[in-house]
Amino acid sequence: MSEMEKKIEKQLKKLGGLLKSEPQEKLLSEDQILAFVEDQLNGDDLQKVEKIIVQNPQFCEEIFALRKIVSERPKQQPSKELHEAVLKNLNLSKSYLMEIVINISKEVISVLKGDNFIPDNLAPVSASRGIKDSLIVFRSEVSPYFVSCQIHPKDDKQLIHFSLENDEGEKLRNGRFIIKQNDNKILEVITDKTGSTERKDIHFGEYEVEISIGKEILGAIKISISK
Repeated sequence: MSEMEKKIEKQLKKLGGLLKSEPQEKLLSEDQILAFVEDQLNGDDLQKVEKIIVQNPQFCEEIFALRKIVSERPKQQPSKELHEAVLKNLNLSKSYLMEIVINISKEVISVLKGDNFIPDNLAPVSASRGIKDSLIVFRSEVSPYFVSCQIHPKDDKQLIHFSLENDEGEKLRNGRFIIKQNDNKILEVITDKTGSTERKDIHFGEYEVEISIGKEILGAIKISISK
């Protein structure tokens, strides 16, 4: 909890204490108090708060102190952790075109997750192959497009590239793939006339790849490569 949030919580408790001696019909919830100080309260609830303010000078002083604290609160986007916590609490999760989890140990590559894995007669989950045979391809449809991700394990790094085509098999240029790690952009590649990007090195770790063509956002790929 931030210092600002701690101040707001402390002030809300103080206001709650001032209201304890009030009749039941004058009790306010924290939501009502916060709505008032953020100018979001109206109707009967607003009249209820205003009446208490007029009749209780100490409450009036404290609620306007809270309004000052809230007005100084920076207007900012919620953190990634808060965003993910909200999704979790709502029993939701971010949707990806593909989620790829690969483990590379000695001479064996294991695809631990990847329903879009295109195997050579191998099951898509827990499929394994040798390093020397390594060309791991994943493919997903986002109508009217098909997106492919190819990973080539190589020593302590991997070569990765992408391709984009439409549902008529036409190879598409200017497809944009932005590779991020910990929300930081580390690479950007664009498909050429063959519908493919150039190969780039990535190391072990977790990545998110944002995909677009023109102004159209197609989605994202989540990739985790470990050893």
